[in-house]
Amino acid sequence: MPQLVGETCVVCHERISDAYNAGFCKNCGNAVHEDCLTAKPVAASDDRCSVCGGNPGSPFAVQRRVEEQRRAERKQKSKYPLSSVCPKCGQKSHTTIKPSSWVAFRLDRLCTDCGARYTPPTPGWASVLFIVAGIALMVGGPLFGLTVITAVGGGFPAFVLLGGPLSLGGLLAVGHGIRTLSEQAAGINGP
Repeated sequence: MPQLVGETCVVCHERISDAYNAGFCKNCGNAVHEDCLTAKPVAASDDRCSVCGGNPGSPFAVQRRVEEQRRAERKQKSKYPLSSVCPKCGQKSHTTIKPSSWVAFRLDRLCTDCGARYTPPTPGWASVLFIVAGIALMVGGPLFGLTVITAVGGGFPAFVLLGGPLSLGGLLAVGHGIRTLSEQAAGINGP
């Protein structure tokens, strides 16, 4: 992923010294100071970005767009974009709607400004809870199966039928928890 700090702003051509007053152009991916976007009008041109005035074909902008596309593909586990705010217009105001996925800690959201539907990220505590509960099921499933077949009788098939589904559920829960934690570490889930 291209680094923002140290790059040159495409509007003022000054070095970007920190990420607090700068970002990537949402249209083309070039590095730009936020103040420059609001202070200087952009001249319309076929070979220049209509938002920042930068060259959309620059290696930096192309690399940034490729990385953003890869990020979008990785976070598209749900049917809708994964974001804390509206991915279309950036607004926080929303209404809630029934989630499209089987496992969800929060309801899906509909932006009240532009109507875009998106899925809020899994909270960090929920990811950890998935992992802990999954480990408990992976260990507890076989113990439960062993306890039942010892008390009631039965053999290996009963053990597998009783402990297997619990262990499988635990494995899936651990996998989900690890995936959502790794997405948060990579910045995919948002805050």
